[in-house]
Amino acid sequence: RYLRTFNVPSRSSHVNCDEAETVKKKFPVTACFIDEGLRRLRVVEANIDRANANKSIDLWRGLNGVRSSDSFVMQGGTEFGVLSTTRSVEVALTYSLGHGDAAADEAMILKLRTDSFLQRGASLGFLSAFPAEDEWCYPPLTFLMPTGLRHKICAPSGTCFDVIEVVPILAA
Repeated sequence: RYLRTFNVPSRSSHVNCDEAETVKKKFPVTACFIDEGLRRLRVVEANIDRANANKSIDLWRGLNGVRSSDSFVMQGGTEFGVLSTTRSVEVALTYSLGHGDAAADEAMILKLRTDSFLQRGASLGFLSAFPAEDEWCYPPLTFLMPTGLRHKICAPSGTCFDVIEVVPILAA
């Protein structure tokens, strides 16, 4: 239930002070439930699909309004919230351009290289409100370690995508 609630907008972005204090107190518990649920789903999926558990899969994350920093490219970084990715590079490209925004000149894409289920998040396609996006989510505090591979792709529209390859490392 928590994972499905996370998957779609469930309330207005305007929160009054009393609600904000309640949300502030409940968020760590909700984050723990989401973390535990994603970790359990990863194991279930690996047990169900043992033939593909150790296959390499590339996942993608499109970031809107974000530019890569030198420190991230050299040292990596930790995602404090749930990290949503997709197997579809087209979906990631769409997210990196934003929704309804004016055409961006630059956008950033993360390519998450995974060699086994131990490096992957949980596939949420079976409970997603958007199953065509083939969403894979990682628990909070996932570290993204750059591999050193980076390149730019420029679309005919003039938008250039900064593609950075990373390896996800899940927190213990």
